[in-house]
Parts: sequence; structure tokens; C-alpha cells
Amino acid sequence: MSGIARYDAIADWYDRFVGETGGARFERIEWPCLRGILGDVRGRPVLDLACGQGFLSRLLARAGARVTAIDLSTALLALARKREAAEPLGIDYHHDDATDLGTLADGSFDWVICRYALMDISDLGAVYRAVARVLRPRGRFVAVVTHPCFYAPHAGAVRDAAGEFLHWRSDRYFDEGAWQSDNPDGVRGKVGAIHRTLSTYVEAGLTAGLTLEGLREPRPNAGEPLDPGLELYQRVPWALVLCWRRVAGHQGGDAG
Repeated sequence: MSGIARYDAIADWYDRFVGETGGARFERIEWPCLRGILGDVRGRPVLDLACGQGFLSRLLARAGARVTAIDLSTALLALARKREAAEPLGIDYHHDDATDLGTLADGSFDWVICRYALMDISDLGAVYRAVARVLRPRGRFVAVVTHPCFYAPHAGAVRDAAGEFLHWRSDRYFDEGAWQSDNPDGVRGKVGAIHRTLSTYVEAGLTAGLTLEGLREPRPNAGEPLDPGLELYQRVPWALVLCWRRVAGHQGGDAG
């Protein structure tokens, strides 16, 4: 429950941080990747898992998806519901736990999308099992995490005396556990995260009965002019996108 309290405490800041578009990194790098994975979502039931203040839910609803969204933070949900009241898009918001999804029926969704929340949740296996349960047969789960190889407790940019970027360092990758970024102006500097290896993310999904269909590392298009601060992502991926499909006939709740 401590993670919920932390997001409740920073809800107004987080709302400003994310805004209505998700920020330049989302718009220019992440969303083109996700859009290519999702394709046409018109009429499809989609779950926005750990929706926060709902900007992605609104984006998906405007694209024609039938969106259900859950979060544990009552403060963030209040902000999302306030926007839904001002601009009704038919989004169904639930206060729910990602490790249980108790408000949602089995086999309800073609897609489940989770952005940057798996790093907040200690019981990773329970999330995968809950997702597998609410997906329809052959339904798909897209999970976006900060890249575990490069954005980790002992990783960061190395710069020269003038502040110019030289290279990226990464060390002690296998040391899993909770950590706090030293950037006070970022989400992970305010609420921390759980560092896990790539193999931990993959093995937990396989154990829950999901099939891994692909991994994506979003980057800007080559030669595309970038806003200041985004050039680094031509060299080091910020995000890792895991693309899963539910095995037909498998019930996620049966996984050990």
C-alpha cells in the first residue's frame, strides 16, 4: 500500500508532469511504437492498467477503443474522472489492484496496456496472472517498463566537464530490488522503483501462461530532428516494450 500513498501524495505534480499528451518523449518516441503494435483499436475492449490520471485512456478512447481503466491511486483516479466528466469519452474507471483485478471479469479484453507500472509492484507474477485471466483467448498484453539494462540503480550518463554527453555506464545489473533515482524532478526520484532483470520480466510472464511475441526498444526515427533532451535516445533506449499474447485455453489464475 505504500506505493499507493506515494502516488496520492504527488498526484497534482504527476498530473502536470504527464499533462494531456504524455510529454515529448512519449509523443515522439514511444507512441509511434505503441501505435504500430496496437493497430486499429476501434470497437475493441482495452484495459489501461495503472492508468494514473488517464491520459493514455483518453488517447485510446479517442482512437475508438472501448476503454476500461484501473489504478490504485484514488487521487489520480479523481483527476481522470474529472476530465471524463468534462469530456465524456465512455471510459470506465475502476479503483482496483493490478495484482488482482477483482472488479473485472475473466476474458474481458482484447488488449491490456501497462505503462511504467510494473516497476512499482512487488508481486510481478500476480500482475501477469491477473492480466492472463482478464484477457480473451489470444488477447494481447503490452507492458512498457524503463529499460532494465540502462535505467537502473547503477546506471547513468557520463559527461565531460562542459556537460557534454560521452557515454552511458551500467553496472551491477543483477542486483535486483528497490531503488530511488537521484533525479528529484523525475517520477523515479519521487516514488522510486523496483529494478528487475530482463529475464525476471520474461520468466514471470511465461510462468503465467503468456507467450512472448516480441520485444521493442523505441527510438527516434533516424535523421528526425529532435527536441532538446531527446537526442540521447538515438544512442540509449529509455523504454523496453514487452509484447505478450494469452495462450488459448490457459486460465491465468491457474498459474503457480
